[in-house]
Amino acid sequence: MKVLFDLPGFVFVVGLAQSVIDEAVRLKFAHEAAASGREATNIRGSEYSKKLFQVPFSLPRVRTDQLRDYFNALVSNNDLPDEQVDDLRGVVGRHLWYLSEDDTVNPREIKRFINSYTIQMKMLARRLGDGANPDVVLALQAMEFRPEWRGLYDLLATDPHDFREGVRENIDGDRSSGLWVGDQGDPIPLSFVTYLQGIGSALLAEPDLRPYLASAEFT
Repeated sequence: MKVLFDLPGFVFVVGLAQSVIDEAVRLKFAHEAAASGREATNIRGSEYSKKLFQVPFSLPRVRTDQLRDYFNALVSNNDLPDEQVDDLRGVVGRHLWYLSEDDTVNPREIKRFINSYTIQMKMLARRLGDGANPDVVLALQAMEFRPEWRGLYDLLATDPHDFREGVRENIDGDRSSGLWVGDQGDPIPLSFVTYLQGIGSALLAEPDLRPYLASAEFT
């Protein structure tokens, strides 16, 4: 790129993750400082990028209130079979709104969420046939997707029976605070309680989670 930068007619559009550049630059200069016995300077990756790229343009994250439009556009513009479109809109779409309580959602992660669901359902169809429950697949994915739910996913994967029994004992329609699960008393976020009392209830109703957890671990 440096060889061609000054040639007329050449324009470069470079996509990069600023957070990755920041960390790479920080590690590089910290390592060089340590090797020479100097004190590490606080050099930011953004300063490094500014020397190379003259016109920065940051892609905005998708706001949660834009998620429905983004999801519909994603499904409609990929030339999918009608059956798959109906499945994505009727099944996957219901779980998407629980993926984040923040103001923004990463579009790339939404695509990964959909792709993972598609792969898992194909895997489970060979083992469970038409009996595979998509809501269980999506509930496990949602637990892994949300940072505040990931610890609960680890507890569930370790001992599905004890986890579900502990959750059932603690979830009460008249009491939605101070809930915990596991030997260490891990707290259950209220957002997860709400999810399980609604669309995520399939996670507690499914008799055997082992094939679902296996497919989740593969993807």
